[in-house]
Amino acid sequence: MAWVIGIGIALALLLKFPKPVISLVVLIGIGFGAILLYEEWETSAKRDQKARFTISATTGEKRCDGEYSIRIVMRNGTGRTVDKVTFTLKGYREGYSTPIYSSGYRHYSSDKIMKNKDVMESCWNPPALDRGQPKTYSDKFPISVMLWKAEDKSLKFAD
Repeated sequence: MAWVIGIGIALALLLKFPKPVISLVVLIGIGFGAILLYEEWETSAKRDQKARFTISATTGEKRCDGEYSIRIVMRNGTGRTVDKVTFTLKGYREGYSTPIYSSGYRHYSSDKIMKNKDVMESCWNPPALDRGQPKTYSDKFPISVMLWKAEDKSLKFAD
C-alpha cells in the first residue's frame, strides 16, 4: 500500500514541478549508471588478472611419479604478488566434458608467495574418482592418460 502512496506523491510532484523532478530523475539515473559501469570495469579487471595467472597440469614426467604423479606449473603474469592460490583439479577423458577424477570440494592450494613473472613447478597427488563414477574406472582410465585441468582458481594478492 505504501508504494501506491509513493507513486501518488511522485506524480503530484511531477505535475507541480516538472523540470526539477525530471532533472532529479535524470541525475539519479546517471549516478546509478556510473556505479554500474564502475562495478563492471572492476569485475572485468579482476577477471583479466585471474586469467593472467595460469596453472597447467600434466602427467608422465619422470620426476613426478608414484604418489605425486601430477606435475603442476603455476605462472604469475598478473603484475602483482600472489600470496595464495586455490584451485580444483579434474581429469578428463579425451573428447569428453565430464571429469573422471575430481578434487570436488577439496581444493588444492599453495601459499608459495609468487612475485610477478615467477614460475613454480611441483609434483602433486592426483584427486580421487569423481562422485558417481564407478570404482572400476580407476583401472579403465588410469591417471596417466587423463587430460588434467586446474579449474575454479582463486587468488589472494599481497596488500
